[in-house]
Amino acid sequence: IVYCVTDELGRDRNERKEKTYPKIQANWKATVVKICDRIANVSQSKDYNKGLYEMYKKEHKIFCSRLMSKEHPHEETNKAWNRLGVLLNGI
Repeated sequence: IVYCVTDELGRDRNERKEKTYPKIQANWKATVVKICDRIANVSQSKDYNKGLYEMYKKEHKIFCSRLMSKEHPHEETNKAWNRLGVLLNGI
């Protein structure tokens, strides 16, 4: 799981994420860990670093599209996805 969520090398954030997201999506447990990591980062940045919070909001659609999978057990992943959605969208 740690290997899966560790960013690959890249020239910039976008390249690192594009190389890393397939590893995460391939393992539903790694996906849950990554969502929980994002929840913690979003919660912290919302209160203390508005620029970072805005970056996470901007990345959210891509983050979701790259990590969501019909193969993942929904009962295990939905709670984390829903919590992240509430933090970023107020829903």
